[in-house]
Amino acid sequence: MKIDSEGYVTEILSGAPDGVLAFPTDIRCKGIRSDVFERSDSFLKSETEEVYIPANIVHMDDGLFDCLENVDFIQVANGNPAYYSEFGILYHADGSLACMPQARICK
Repeated sequence: MKIDSEGYVTEILSGAPDGVLAFPTDIRCKGIRSDVFERSDSFLKSETEEVYIPANIVHMDDGLFDCLENVDFIQVANGNPAYYSEFGILYHADGSLACMPQARICK
């Protein structure tokens, strides 16, 4: 993954092995840019079934994962101060919904 000087993932250089997209645990990385999937591998949108967000990722734009049509589970690492997940659904730390995986919406 490419990370800019501000600590944001700007591009994903390879697909999601076994359908799992895991973001970097590097403490210099703090967020994900909203256009990351437009700049990344075109197969990523259809290959990804699960997303893993480590504790260091504390900023993601609303709607970031909406283009990932086959994602049915999002997991957030324990200790993330900005997000958490329950049963594969992503929430902001205040309890408001951050993202309902697209594969669950279409079912």
